[in-house]
Amino acid sequence: MIRNRLALSAAGGLLVTMVAFGALIMLPIIVVGGAESNDTTGQQAAAVTGHGLSDKVSAEYRDIVLRAGQICDDVTPAVIAAQIEQESGWRPEATSPAGAQGISQFMPGTWASHGMDGDGDGHVDIWNPADAIWSQGHYMCRLRTSVLALRAEGTISGSTLDLTLAAYNAGLGNVQAAGGVPRFAETTRYISRIHALIPTYQAPTAAAGSGQEAVVEAGRPYLGRPYRGEGAGGMDCCTFVQTAVRDALGITLPMYTPGHPLATAKCEASMMRAEAYGGQQIPLADARPGDLVFFQSAAVSPSIDFVTHVGIYMGDGQVMDSSPGRGVAITDLSRYATSDPILDIAVRLPTN
Repeated sequence: MIRNRLALSAAGGLLVTMVAFGALIMLPIIVVGGAESNDTTGQQAAAVTGHGLSDKVSAEYRDIVLRAGQICDDVTPAVIAAQIEQESGWRPEATSPAGAQGISQFMPGTWASHGMDGDGDGHVDIWNPADAIWSQGHYMCRLRTSVLALRAEGTISGSTLDLTLAAYNAGLGNVQAAGGVPRFAETTRYISRIHALIPTYQAPTAAAGSGQEAVVEAGRPYLGRPYRGEGAGGMDCCTFVQTAVRDALGITLPMYTPGHPLATAKCEASMMRAEAYGGQQIPLADARPGDLVFFQSAAVSPSIDFVTHVGIYMGDGQVMDSSPGRGVAITDLSRYATSDPILDIAVRLPTN
């Protein structure tokens, strides 16, 4: 990144939900440059459709890159990944001669205004890849908002993505002064290189799958949606799973089972009753992509709330689900190992 970036003012706090799906605990975490309640990039997230990533992104960074690439239009996961390769070569310890730091190469002054807590640990650390990549996504989307406003005024011209990348690299002030992408050799190379890298990070385009795989594909467009109550178009875990299954298979999964105690009547337990809609319970060890998997919060007794979370199994130790504080995302099962252990029963959906 060029040293003379023009910082945009932002400040705010972030409420992070500690995940115990049956019992939510809201803790305030003060961050510098956090998303404000009227931040347009946050409001846009609900309308953004999902975009896949190729296997070029390692499992270590895949989840946070997907999240950071679902905040606004144009700034897709593949853009975030290509930008990281160009900025630091995926090296969290990288420091440029100009003083830019970390995997996303923030200047310390820019980080002071725009650094965010990306993994909910209560710290905002430029050297933490989750924090840096999450901040990168939000900062890019704030720059995009400014670029759109300037272009609407007729102050600048050019493609939205090129102008946003130029603002990230050279500073919004230089973009405005140039009336578009500045004619800096570094900035020109930066944009060209990222455009060349983007296709290598995009998931291969394939026809929609059939059967179980179709459920996975039907869930992808909802990646980035906020959790219920945390933004426009929010979806809780059951609503997300029900919607994806209905989109893929035309089956409406039950959200409630009349005649059962509350602990076993709610949506997660109802979806586990596979025989009610023609599905089949199977051992977790036999689960395939597109099967439903279930979790039990360690903080909640099954006698009070039996089965507290449900998601769509992705294979390779991952689940597509919607959870508090994260919304619809692809999550490593290891994230839930202690707080919300996965149950030994999965459900295979009827596909014909």
